[in-house]
Formats: sequence, C-alpha cells, structure tokens
Amino acid sequence: MRAVLLAAGEGKRMRPLTSRRPKVMLPVAGKPLLAWTAERLVEAGVTEFLIVTHHHEKVVRDWFRTNPVTGASVRFIHQKEPHGTGHALAAVKERRPDDFLLVYGATLASVEDYRRLVAAGGPALAAFQVADARDYGALQVAGSHLRRIVEKSPRPPSRLVNAGAYRLNAAIRDEAAALRKSPRGEFELTDALNAHVKRERVKVVRFREWLEAGRPWDLLRIQETLMAGWEGVVEGAVEKGVVVHGPVSIGKGTVVKAGTYIEGPVVIGRDAKIGPRAYLRPSTSIGDGCHIGASVEIKNSLIMERTNVPHLSYVGDSVLGSDVNLGAGTSVANLKVTPSNVRVTLEDGSRIDTGRRKLGAIVGDGTKIGINCSLNVGAIVGNDCLITLGRVVSGWVKPGSRML
Repeated sequence: MRAVLLAAGEGKRMRPLTSRRPKVMLPVAGKPLLAWTAERLVEAGVTEFLIVTHHHEKVVRDWFRTNPVTGASVRFIHQKEPHGTGHALAAVKERRPDDFLLVYGATLASVEDYRRLVAAGGPALAAFQVADARDYGALQVAGSHLRRIVEKSPRPPSRLVNAGAYRLNAAIRDEAAALRKSPRGEFELTDALNAHVKRERVKVVRFREWLEAGRPWDLLRIQETLMAGWEGVVEGAVEKGVVVHGPVSIGKGTVVKAGTYIEGPVVIGRDAKIGPRAYLRPSTSIGDGCHIGASVEIKNSLIMERTNVPHLSYVGDSVLGSDVNLGAGTSVANLKVTPSNVRVTLEDGSRIDTGRRKLGAIVGDGTKIGINCSLNVGAIVGNDCLITLGRVVSGWVKPGSRML
C-alpha cells in the first residue's frame, strides 16, 4: 500500500514555531510529527511513501535521509506553490490504478485505526467525534457512508469531523483537476470529495484516537499522549547522585550531572548537558544539544534543539523553539490565579481560549531573554526577539522585537 503524506504547508496557526520548519516537522517526544505518522502507517501496512513538500522542504528531506523509515521506501514530490490540499494531490503526477492512502502530516492516529482504513476495501474517509465541530469539516453521513463534508459551519450536521486520512483511488484526480478556488482562495480536497461521492460510495471509518496539531499548545497534549506507556533507553552518561524515576530516554553524548532528579516519562536527546541539580518532571522532552543547568526545573514542556535554560529558572507547560536562551532567574508562569482556562492573544490581536487550565509560554526560534524576566501565562514570543533583564512579557510579541 502506498501513502501520500501532505507536508508542504507552513501551518500559519502554529506561528512562531514554523518560521524555520514546516508544521509536520515540529518535534514531539523526540521525533517530528511526520516521523511518528510514518512509523504508525508502516505498522499498518504501508510500504511506500510519497511526501509532498514545499515550506522549508529541506528540513523534511534531510530528516528522512538521515533517519530512513524502516520497512518502507520514501520519495519526495515538490509542490511549486501550495494552494491547498487539492492542489497538493494534483502535484502527485502518478496515476496508478491501485488505491492509496492520503494523510495530513500533522495529524496522528493509532496503528489500529490506520489498519482499519487500509482494510476499508475501497474509497474511505477517516472520521473522529469531537465535542464541537464548528471549527472543522463536519460530516453528513448516511449509514456508514459519506454524503458530504460541511466546512466550518456554525451549524454542523454532526459531531463527526474529517480526520485528515483517506483511502482513495485514481478517480479522485478527475475531481481534483476540476477544482475551483474556495472562499479561502485554495483548492480544497474536501470539495473534490464532495464531488466524488456523487459517483462513488465513500465509506466513513471512525477513528478511536486522533491527535491534531492545530495550535502550538496542542503539541503538549500530543506529547503527553505519545509518552504514555513510554519505555526509556539510556545511552548517555549519568553521573553518580542522579535520581531517576519512571521511564527516561537519554541520547548518546548527553551528560546528566550529579544532583539531578528526573521523573519520567522524559526524553532527552543527544549531546545535551543536564544539571547539576536540575529537576525534570513528567511529559518533558529536551532536544539535541540543549543545556538545562543548575537548579532549573522543567515541567511538562517541549524544549527544542540547542536551547539553553542554564541557571535558576522554571519552565512549565511551555514550548521553547530552537536556539533559545533564558537568562538566570527567568521564570514562566503557567497557572492563572483566577480559576479559568488560559486565553492567548494571537498575531491579529484576537484572543482565544486554549482549553488548558495550565499553559506557560510559546517562544520562537533564536529568541534571547535576559536575567530575571517573567513570562506570563499564555505569552507568545516570536522568533529572534531580544528581551533585556527584568522584563515582564505578556501577550503576543512580534518576531524580531527588541524589549530593551
């Protein structure tokens, strides 16, 4: 079985984390989202991948060339200008008659769910039931088959939504070729499917597990789920006096210094330096080349490669991009004093409810923050910012800002 993986888009709602990588390459629990998806699809029976790329495509290609997928071949297809999911399908020129899977690279389901999609025996669409379908492509179904997909309606026809995974055949390309731009200015695969169901039955396969990276804080939920039932592998050096509870993975070249206390599940990449006397709490991942230093506490957070939190800091329920540096004594607030969910300010000034009682900060790549700064709950700091000592950071901070 072949699978087409859509990996071309930036993921604008994930900004600032997608400034230097596509959304599908955001790391969770030690690997990019797309790598997790590919591995699960191989277990479900996929032996060949066609990966459609565009935004920072070198990041995708380099990863899969240095981390080949065991059990499957990988080829890349360049999408010249990304104009939607229907346009991405059109970039795949092959017209082999056999069925294939098409999967959005920033979504993740269980191996068992993917197997049921593979075994559907004809055109099929994956569905997942959510509490509120207004922000999704909601499904109108008749029995076990699709009637139509209704995008982002204030009155969705059901709570079943499009889960971004399909079993398709070559006939779908005819509908894709005839697409016109949607009101969003894109060629939508869902429009092609609505045309396709008029001449061929499309089965609805209900997924039992579905993880979607729609906003930066979704990465924390995905990571928590992936790390449940984690089994640790220690390849780095652990000094005498380190206490480890639960499953912990430590990559080659990493040194965990004396006095450090780690509560798994925790993933630490290669060539990192941890401690002395650091405290790493559950559902945390530390990327390659990071430095988490003396008397630093990290809780339920995602720290990307080459980021430094070297002295006397607290980071909770946060996502720090690559090449970030926090000065000594800088801490992140992750819980409001009032009993309500954290709301964040977006790039356009609007505010939304994250659905999370606890959320710290989202910090973009290359940002440097001075000593004794405080990052407020839900702060989103753009890439390449420079923030001097003693600042209180709240709301949306645009990329390249200088707070001196």
